[in-house]
Amino acid sequence: MKKIALMALMFVSACLAGAGELRNLLANPDFSSGMAHWEVEGKIGTVTPKNGGVELNVQKSRNSGLLKLQQALRNLKVGETYRLYFTVNCEKPQTRPVVISYRMRRKPKNLGFIKWVPLRRGEQKLFVEIVPGLESDNPEDPPVLSFYIGELDGKVTLSEMVLFNLNDIKPVQPPFSEKWTVFGLVDPAVKAFDAIPAELPGIKEKTVKPVAVNAPSSLKESKINLRLEAGATRKRHSDPAMLYNEFESPVDAQIPVGFGADWYMEIHLNGKLVYSTMAEGNQKSPVSASNHLVFLPVKKGKNLLAVKVLAGSEGWKLFWGPVQPPPAPQRFTAKEGYYPIDTAKLAVKKGSALDLSSIIDAPAGKYGRAVLTPEGHIAFEKNSAPQRFFGFSSDVDEKVWKTSSDRDFPFLAAEYARAVRAQGYNLFRMHGFDEWVMTDSREDQKPLPRYLDRWDRLIYEMKQQGIYLQFNIFAFALYVPSQNRFLTTEKRNANKILFLLGEPEIRARFAEVSRKILNHVNPYTKLAWKDDPVFIAMEYYNELGLAVELTRKMENAYPAEYRFLKEKWRGFLRKKYAALPKEKNPHSAATMANPRLPVFWDRSQLRVDYDEFWYECMKDAYRFCDQVMRDCGYKGLTLQCPMPALRCAAVSWESVQIVDGHGYHCHPDGGEQPGASVSQVSSIAEAANVFRRRFGQHIYGRPFFFNEHNYCFRNPFQYEKPVALDAYAALNDWDSLAIHSGAVALTNDKRASSFEVANNPVLRAGEFLSSLFFLRRDVAPAKHNVAVALSKNYVFRPGNSANALAPTQSRITLLTKAASLFTDLPRYDRVPQPGGPDMTIAPAGSGEIVWHGWYAAAKETAAADSSLEALVKTMRSRGILPKDNITDLAKQIYQSETGEITMFAKEKKMTVVTPKSEAVALTAGKTEKLNTIDVKKNSVNSLIGLASVDNKALTESGRMVLVLSTRVANTNMQHDPSGVHLRVIGTLPILYQCGEYEIEIRRAEKLRCYALSLTGERKEEIPLVRSADGWKFALDMAKLKHGPTPFFEVVAEK
Repeated sequence: MKKIALMALMFVSACLAGAGELRNLLANPDFSSGMAHWEVEGKIGTVTPKNGGVELNVQKSRNSGLLKLQQALRNLKVGETYRLYFTVNCEKPQTRPVVISYRMRRKPKNLGFIKWVPLRRGEQKLFVEIVPGLESDNPEDPPVLSFYIGELDGKVTLSEMVLFNLNDIKPVQPPFSEKWTVFGLVDPAVKAFDAIPAELPGIKEKTVKPVAVNAPSSLKESKINLRLEAGATRKRHSDPAMLYNEFESPVDAQIPVGFGADWYMEIHLNGKLVYSTMAEGNQKSPVSASNHLVFLPVKKGKNLLAVKVLAGSEGWKLFWGPVQPPPAPQRFTAKEGYYPIDTAKLAVKKGSALDLSSIIDAPAGKYGRAVLTPEGHIAFEKNSAPQRFFGFSSDVDEKVWKTSSDRDFPFLAAEYARAVRAQGYNLFRMHGFDEWVMTDSREDQKPLPRYLDRWDRLIYEMKQQGIYLQFNIFAFALYVPSQNRFLTTEKRNANKILFLLGEPEIRARFAEVSRKILNHVNPYTKLAWKDDPVFIAMEYYNELGLAVELTRKMENAYPAEYRFLKEKWRGFLRKKYAALPKEKNPHSAATMANPRLPVFWDRSQLRVDYDEFWYECMKDAYRFCDQVMRDCGYKGLTLQCPMPALRCAAVSWESVQIVDGHGYHCHPDGGEQPGASVSQVSSIAEAANVFRRRFGQHIYGRPFFFNEHNYCFRNPFQYEKPVALDAYAALNDWDSLAIHSGAVALTNDKRASSFEVANNPVLRAGEFLSSLFFLRRDVAPAKHNVAVALSKNYVFRPGNSANALAPTQSRITLLTKAASLFTDLPRYDRVPQPGGPDMTIAPAGSGEIVWHGWYAAAKETAAADSSLEALVKTMRSRGILPKDNITDLAKQIYQSETGEITMFAKEKKMTVVTPKSEAVALTAGKTEKLNTIDVKKNSVNSLIGLASVDNKALTESGRMVLVLSTRVANTNMQHDPSGVHLRVIGTLPILYQCGEYEIEIRRAEKLRCYALSLTGERKEEIPLVRSADGWKFALDMAKLKHGPTPFFEVVAEK
């Protein structure tokens, strides 16, 4: 009860301190009235009020929903920000999270918030931020705050539970003194929190002396830059520092203070831990004092604040300041220019201007199996011409294959395949099949015949329409029964580690599944999958190497698997150094006996050894998979997705036929929950960074696929994708592009979401243009090849093996074709030996990689350096870049050697001009004149493009499509003012940003223009007027009779 009394004191004393009175919105938060106002659902444990909280004794299950603790909340307001603070104490280590949601009590409907909160043994002080996105649609079914606890294990105590509205907070100046005592580069093990020491042990020196820093607090944000103030002259990830501040308080109080750190912090007051971000880092970016709200239990008289800060990869700072109420959100309404767009029907109508079926060569497989050309591209057994593939990854509409009736399914399957072709796709990456086919199955590795038959039928229908397949054998679910799918998916990284390490059970599962699937005979095609040429390649295991940098998280969640890893790692070191005298071994006896798992920024010899260990593990895993394919009788091509680390490039060179890169522009962090972040940067401003990050993954003389990518929803520059990614893929002569995910649907009942393509008009418009740029080959490939020559010695050098090729050097891919090769490693024996490149260059250093649970990406470096300038100069002297090429590194202007693609990175402008299509990405208010179109007015950020759809040049085409692509949002969607952090995801209808345009099309013949629906149906004619050079129109998209659209058909009358 004393703890709860203290927590209650917080809300009174905060008022005394000037913060305004904060009211706990939970009833009976300390359970002093027993279980009054609380409800328990489930019978797999006991829930007992005890010691100012509630004690849970949980019989661990495989379903968190089998035991729930919840309270009805009728007074939360949609769009406002609430904080829930609570303390958890776990008697045992926990492998599963507690799931907290704000939802309807009876109806299984989320009201805008669900959060998985990881737990560990011992006490944790936690908080979650809740922004209700919806109201209950039934007065008899009130909203509830629910704790899903069915997957916890043993005794767990919840206490100190407080829920309040952040809007009620009044700013309070932090009580700190302006005098700070700072120690830089201290020993990471330092635990001096109860007094200011005279010196501390260091990591660079034996002892570290303090530095006095003057940093007053105010009603504005304050900060200390530790690289400037702490006497730390070197930059290294996780450099530790200690900061102390001694201050006086006239009263006992709980003072709300905002904190942020680049990148990890641990806050102690008077010797006691009050807050920590050491496990996950600051999480929010940009770093500021508004990132974390901390209540400091200040006592009357003298107090000591002690903060440990570990540097991030880009900075080393501590921020603090008064807690501010949430600012007014960024909204998307008609006032801001957003209007509903019709997304109810999505299948492109046959014969419409949007129908790209004519560029697809059907049926798939008619030329035999896919093979490699001598130059390292894809061809067919009976057609030696190089082929390209353009499609989508993952997710066929469930309304087609899963929920449709047996009567409707055959028709829907055929319609769906036709819709895929009509959108200009000839490839589907079957990523997720190990989950889809196990729908409703209760037996391991035994799909229900109904769903296997449906996928056979879909494959048949796609084959008839010219759609090829890339089959991903293992994704996440691994063909487990449907009731085990969630746990298996949660364990995805540990499973990948076990596979790489050669654990017998998971390797045997892969072999058995492969045998069953590949030898399964499709009753519609009459072919076993292994013999069907519709499959252009078999993909072993999705993003197998991604788990390598996440292994330290296994220790608590999967201890047995972690021990297996440690033993394998220890065995590798012993074998490597077995013949070396002890005095020449770079590692101590203690390290050899129990080697740590080095972090990715480590530059020690141990890190190099660790990367070599994984290099050998990956090669072994790929050899195993290759042998399984051969044992199953599969004779086609194989591929794998390596990570961007240089050790992975070495593996690809030795072991992979086709490299498949994956990457995203502004991948969301936090999904679609309140607080989830999506960067708001332009990919053009970052010189097509998503495209350039593939630089080290693209192996010279091999096909390169980029078959999982997207420009993610909520980033305002989604419209840039066709010019900043797909056009450059064509320039570099990549072999396949597949966007992720859900690119095709017949109808729509979903709001816009992170990766969904079919109902996103901006992505649909981009894919339309990209099919023409890439698959129709409107954008010409460069005529020259540049290759970066790597060696094993270079890769396994401290600081390189876990890094990617330097992003600065990758800017050559904006000018010509570029890839990497190895000079001293054996080439994979299942690929041809191509001719040499036109120019070979040395690597210009390496760059750090950001590793995330769902992706990895090389961090950006400088826009130019002396080596890049010298390289461009050499390219000019050798004639790779023609004399009239306008590339200017200082101005960040990049023009392809073909002259068709020009980027003005500082202006966020790009142009792509080809005989059959052209497009320009422009920011609001800018104009641009291309060969055929002249943009004279543009009121919003836009991609404006014109493409012929009759395969003729724009100068003589009789039928064209004009694209005006802007931005999408959901109804009632809200962001924070920066746009980065989500507040409310919103609902249908989807909204489209409307702009005002004046565009001239330079054609002498009379032109007519029609606004089109997403299906290609003509909705209304747009009047054109004769101009001196052709025909022009003025358009206010908000005034279209049937709502906004990105598509307009332009017809030349004969």
